[in-house]
Amino acid sequence: MIKIKLTGKTGLFRSLHNQLNRDVKIDHSLKANLLLARLKEDTPVDTGEARDGWEIKNSLRSIDIQNEVPHIVYLNEGFSQQAPSNFIERDALAFGQPAGSIVEIRSS
Repeated sequence: MIKIKLTGKTGLFRSLHNQLNRDVKIDHSLKANLLLARLKEDTPVDTGEARDGWEIKNSLRSIDIQNEVPHIVYLNEGFSQQAPSNFIERDALAFGQPAGSIVEIRSS
């Protein structure tokens, strides 16, 4: 017979849960930084404004990578000879994230 008593042990389970959450956040943060570097590398450069517009925003529930430079949408549509159309989605897919699940593109 195996008997598991939770009385007095909830601190241990809470500690394990918190450690797992920290590990997941570290993993997501690492992936976000790697994706950010890839996006900066692949963003076409004229003045550098679009490349420098990439940033990571942390919230309680997610880590978001965003670029609020208005012409990033056009660059992603292929208006530059320096990068193919949909380079943002391509980079997201390289990290196992299909477009639509993490990539939201909208015009300002």
